[in-house]
Amino acid sequence: MSALTTKETTSSTVSWLRSPQVKAMWLTLIAMLAILVITFPFVWILLSSLRSVENFLSLDLRDALPRSLDFTSYRLALQRSDLFLWMGNSLFVAVLTTCLSLLVSAPAAFALTRLRFRGKDAASIILVLSYAVPSIMLAIPLLVLLVKMRLNNSFIGLILVHATFTIPFTSWILQDFYRSIPTDLEEAGYIDGASLVRVLWHIILPLSIPGLLAAGAYSFILSWNEFLFALILLNSYDSFTAPVGVHAYFTARGADESMWAQLMAASVIVSLPSVLLFAYFQRYLIAGFLKGAVKG
Repeated sequence: MSALTTKETTSSTVSWLRSPQVKAMWLTLIAMLAILVITFPFVWILLSSLRSVENFLSLDLRDALPRSLDFTSYRLALQRSDLFLWMGNSLFVAVLTTCLSLLVSAPAAFALTRLRFRGKDAASIILVLSYAVPSIMLAIPLLVLLVKMRLNNSFIGLILVHATFTIPFTSWILQDFYRSIPTDLEEAGYIDGASLVRVLWHIILPLSIPGLLAAGAYSFILSWNEFLFALILLNSYDSFTAPVGVHAYFTARGADESMWAQLMAASVIVSLPSVLLFAYFQRYLIAGFLKGAVKG
């Protein structure tokens, strides 16, 4: 009886461990740990930017969290640097990069999804393989090319470079999204006498707003946060984007408590547009990816 009872208890325990409730509990725990790991650096930067400048580098655990909201770091960062100018440059580059990416990727993705032409499969493969090449390997060739075209140290050159990295991904997103749109709608437009351009403009694009917003938000965030090519291509202090300007300003001065505090404040300010954009377009981002992932 004792052995039988032990066996039943073991079987009951195993069944409980394999139950959906336990699996959901473990998945929730893993998700919470992942969120903690991902968000911890950003939370730490935010909290550090609100600490007083005098004890910024204090090792006392009581100073780890700000005792009161101190915006001195933000005031110093905005007064002593051209942060607003650099953010304006980043906004200009990111907006034009987003517009250019959508202008190219929307018809390109439609062609790759719906049309039949020679080289279609090769073009799709190139879009995927373009992400297999590290960006650092393209830095020098792109710099030489832009110098030959006299587009170095210009926003136009940087926008073109950013677009070469955003267009493949946005095209990939929109391809999957277009596949979720029933072909009957296009055929109805052709039957009514609409041309290919009118079908794309009046039928496909209005139905693709979630996908376009998802692709556009990605393009904007990538261009806004890009550092390597902006550092290489832009040489004028007044033309720096926000990441390059923050790097140039704070690395040219001594790393004292005041400068570290200002760096944290500037990091929060520069990151804020991306965070707000993602928060506002979150539902469109999720809808764009899900509709592209599920057909029918």
